[in-house]
Amino acid sequence: GRKSHRRPGLQRAMLSGRLLLLLSAGSVTGQPIDGAPALGDKSALLAFRASAMASEQAHPIFVSWADGTDVCDADGWNSRSVGWQRVMCDGGCSDCRVVYVNLYDVGTGSSLDHLAPLTELRVLSLKPSHTITGSLNSLAGMTQLRHLDLHDTAVHGPVSSLVGLTQLGESWTAPDGLPYDQGVLFLAGTNVYGAAGPLRNALPALGGWGPARDSFDYTPCSRIGYP
Repeated sequence: GRKSHRRPGLQRAMLSGRLLLLLSAGSVTGQPIDGAPALGDKSALLAFRASAMASEQAHPIFVSWADGTDVCDADGWNSRSVGWQRVMCDGGCSDCRVVYVNLYDVGTGSSLDHLAPLTELRVLSLKPSHTITGSLNSLAGMTQLRHLDLHDTAVHGPVSSLVGLTQLGESWTAPDGLPYDQGVLFLAGTNVYGAAGPLRNALPALGGWGPARDSFDYTPCSRIGYP
């Protein structure tokens, strides 16, 4: 079986909640990011796919993630269902970068670590799947992230890994025109641990901190009986 990453005494002392902030939508450029390692993006997704396909819960969408095709092809770069499903890019070219990966309800076994090269991601959603593992440190290079949802996954590691993701919570418009005007950081039900207080200053776009907010916002561990 999978080795548990939960630390003694911290099994329920986890971050629980969601941080939301209403912001104006950004713009869609459809232009590639100059000099970006697009091949690294494709290799990262294929590694994630290979791990997922080896599990007993492989999802049908991974059939569309084909080695012989471009992840950012001209027809499907701004579509969630054409080309590489649930993936979108900043343009339709071989040098373009992946900016969106949403595997909501895919429920497949793989590791967050495979996705570390996707440094231009704006949206990453892998919830809810307790079979998705990996270290939160894998996200340290994803400094463009606006929307991060890992709730109810088996991702582990210190929450301090996120202090460099200073754009979390900012608005963004996806390549297909859908606005993300609610910045989200959602880690409820994970194996992430540590003091979340330092994120207040590091991630200024995430609002709604503190016990004055309702249960859908940030919930400190002290409220559920842990220091």
